[in-house]
Amino acid sequence: MVDPDITYAEDAVFLYKYLLKCHSIVIYHKCFYHYRYREDSIVHAPNRHILMDINKAYLSLEKEFRNHPMEECLLYQLQKWVSFASCKAVSEHMGFDSRIRILAVNNKALAERIKGELKKKGIPGDRLTWRKPLRIY
Repeated sequence: MVDPDITYAEDAVFLYKYLLKCHSIVIYHKCFYHYRYREDSIVHAPNRHILMDINKAYLSLEKEFRNHPMEECLLYQLQKWVSFASCKAVSEHMGFDSRIRILAVNNKALAERIKGELKKKGIPGDRLTWRKPLRIY
């Protein structure tokens, strides 16, 4: 059962919880799922609460993963997903300008090396800027 308060990634939460209950899984190389993309879907609208929604999905799955024999692997993957989803959410769902990348590293020389690597990957230099972090933990 998926908590009805989970409104982001609820399909993934359901799928993972279901898969954890399975005794065996068969993989078919044929798609049985048709995803319809609609520009006017609420999924594409700005959502100022998206980070809280991601956290609800995380907490629901984390509880399930902690009781599984593959706990370490599952939690690692979940943490990777949360990192990815959070970054994507900040730029896409919260209305932030994702064209600018701030390199928040303490060392300016390191920032310049990172900037060079990102430029090689096709990100224009005028969209990359360095700011010294206010605090390093």
